[in-house]
Amino acid sequence: MGVQLKLTDLLSVDEKEVTDALREGRDVWHLDTAGADGNDFLIMDHATALAEALNRHAPDSSELPPGWRLTKVAPEDWARLLGA
Repeated sequence: MGVQLKLTDLLSVDEKEVTDALREGRDVWHLDTAGADGNDFLIMDHATALAEALNRHAPDSSELPPGWRLTKVAPEDWARLLGA
């Protein structure tokens, strides 16, 4: 697992929404803000997730700040996080 997922990062959606989305084959993205206190999970396609992250956290930029990552969440990583 390349990204550290934490349940405390559930800001925009809840645990059930992420679980259901992954079960349905929808894209779930984890926004890692490198300690800037804005980590989040986003359920949407990559382009929309990137635009949403930029709009909320870096509205004057066309790319994420240095150190930030937007990573697709794999169902097995989510299951591991939940202890399933």
